[in-house]
Amino acid sequence: MKIPRGALALSLLVVLATAPPAAALARRLTFGEVVDRGRTILVGTVVSSSTRWGEGHKMIWTDYEVTVEETWKGTSLRSVVLSFAGGTVDGRSILVSHVPRLEVGATYVLSLNDLRRLYASPVVGAEQGLFREVTEEATGERILLDAEGWAVALGPDGELTRLAPTEAADGFDAVTLRRDAPRVGPTATERAAPRGIGEPVYSDGSGNPLPAPANGPSLAAAASRGAATGGKPLTRSALRQAVQGVLAARERTGR
Repeated sequence: MKIPRGALALSLLVVLATAPPAAALARRLTFGEVVDRGRTILVGTVVSSSTRWGEGHKMIWTDYEVTVEETWKGTSLRSVVLSFAGGTVDGRSILVSHVPRLEVGATYVLSLNDLRRLYASPVVGAEQGLFREVTEEATGERILLDAEGWAVALGPDGELTRLAPTEAADGFDAVTLRRDAPRVGPTATERAAPRGIGEPVYSDGSGNPLPAPANGPSLAAAASRGAATGGKPLTRSALRQAVQGVLAARERTGR
C-alpha cells in the first residue's frame, strides 16, 4: 500500500514528538566524558538564527550564529555557526526529540562534537554538553542551567547533579529557583491556634515536618529560607575550573 507523503511526514512528527526520554536515546555521560568527547568547549552568545531545508528537502536545519567569548578546549574561534536538526520553513515544521533549541541573546557553555561533521545535535551527548548561563533573581549571581532548565552543581565526586528546576523571572535570562528549603517558626494557621507552641516547628517548603536540627535557632530567630538544598548552583568560573581539572588530569596520565 502506498502511503501519501503528507501522512508519512505526519507520522514522522508523531514518532518524534512521542520519543522516549533522553536516557533511552543516549547513554548518560559522566562529566569526564562530556569534557573528553568535546572537540571544542566554548562559551558563546547566540546573535542570530535562521532555518533552511537540508539536502534533498529531507530535514529542516536551524543555524545559530554564536559569538565566542571564551574557548576552554580546542581551537580558539571568534564566531561559529552551529546547525541543529529541526525547525520551521515555509509553514512546515520538524521537531526532533532531545535536540536542544538555542535562544537569540542567550549565553551558553557548549561542549561540541567535531564541527567538520554534521550531527542532529552538535552538542556532546545530544544535549548533555549544553549549559545556559542565567541570572538567579534572588542573589543576582550568574549560574548555569542544564538543557531542561534545572540548576546544577558539581558533587563531591566531581559529577554533575541537579539542584532544582527554575522558572522565568522579570528580565531577560533571569530565573527563580523552585526549591523547597527549611522554614523556621509556626505557620499563620499555627499562630492563630488557641494553643501555644513551646518549641520551633521545622518543615520543608511543602509543609512536611522535619526533625529539629542540633543546636537549632530559638523562637526569636527570624525565618530564613537559607541556602540551596543540595549545594551551590554551578557558575561559569566553577565549571571552567572543573573542565581545566579534567584536562590537566588527562594530560598527566596521557589518556
